[in-house]
Formats: sequence, structure tokens, C-alpha cells
Amino acid sequence: MLGKRAIHFPRRESELAGFFNMVVDQLDAGVAEKYGISPEIMEELRQYRDGIRQKISEAAQLFGEAQAKTEEKNEMVREGSLAFRRVLKRIQDDKNFEEPDAELLGFRVLSEKPDLREVKPVIKKITVLHDKVLVKWLKGKMDGVIVYSRYDDTEFEEIARVSYSPFVDLRKNRSKHPEARHYYMQYLKNDEQVGLESPVSRIIAEVL
Repeated sequence: MLGKRAIHFPRRESELAGFFNMVVDQLDAGVAEKYGISPEIMEELRQYRDGIRQKISEAAQLFGEAQAKTEEKNEMVREGSLAFRRVLKRIQDDKNFEEPDAELLGFRVLSEKPDLREVKPVIKKITVLHDKVLVKWLKGKMDGVIVYSRYDDTEFEEIARVSYSPFVDLRKNRSKHPEARHYYMQYLKNDEQVGLESPVSRIIAEVL
């Protein structure tokens, strides 16, 4: 069994707003429910996320003129960082914790350089809704993925290039009946297709 691993947390203040936004988005997408993060805690994180983003913006605009704003921002960053750390530690210490969720939330960063010939995307989960299909995938150290799809009676074709997860497939069904869709992905690095294809995932879509 692997021992406890350190939680990756941005060291630069300029990276905090993006990191907090990503964590909240992924928690809202289902990770919070999985680990029992309450709506009250989620609301607290959202308030810190939004407040910190606003204070950083205000401090940048008023740099040199508003020391009080900078101090207020620093205090909110400190408190907000503690709140986010508490939630990330709670997730990591949970008995149902899965390592891919650490990567999904962005608090685990691998130090080794990936072999671009061998990297392979992981389609973590596909959720079929009435108006779209959500395809959740792990980004790792790559820039994004190329998404390929086909129907039972067609060949695979590229349908999107995305840098975020989940990929949102807004295509409507070709008829008013359920239809099978197949997906696979391949990583992008520096706008170049790299690595191996992911396994193919098949779902039944009812996007009408």
C-alpha cells in the first residue's frame, strides 16, 4: 500500500484563482457527492473562490494605491487556502479515496516527464443527459485531447479538440429514438497528436 502523498497546492498567487475554480467545478461535477462534501462547505468554497478572484483583480488594478485592499486580499487568500486544504485533505483521507480523483481535482502533480509515445487518455465516466452527453477524462500533463466518435453504422471521425474535462457532446440524436455512440480519445501536446488511443467507450444516447 502506498503511503500518504503530499497535496499539490499552487505556490504562486496568480495560479490560485484558476486552481480554486477547477476544484469547485470538479466538486460540483460529482466529486463532492462522492466524498460527502456538504452543500454548506461547497457554498463556502464558492464564496472564497469568487471573493479571492475579485480581490486579486482589485489589488492588481489598484497596486500602489490601495494597501488596505492588498491586506484584505491576503487575509482572504490565507483563510480561503485553509478552507480548500481542509476539503482536499478530507477527500484524500476518505476511505473511498481514489488516486485518479486527486489528478482530476488538480492536487496531485506527477514529477516524472511522460513518454509522449506511450501516453493514453483515460475516459473516466460518461454521463448521458436529456440535452447532452458528458465525457469525463483525465488530463494529466497533456494540453488536451482529440475526441473521435461514431455511430453503430458509421466510421470514426474527429468531432472536437478540447483542453478541459468533461467534454460536452451537444449533438442531437439523428432520430427520435435512442442511438448508440462510440467514443475514444488521443492526447494533444503543443497542438500535436501524441501517444496511444484510449479504449473505445459505447453509450446509448437520448439527446432529443
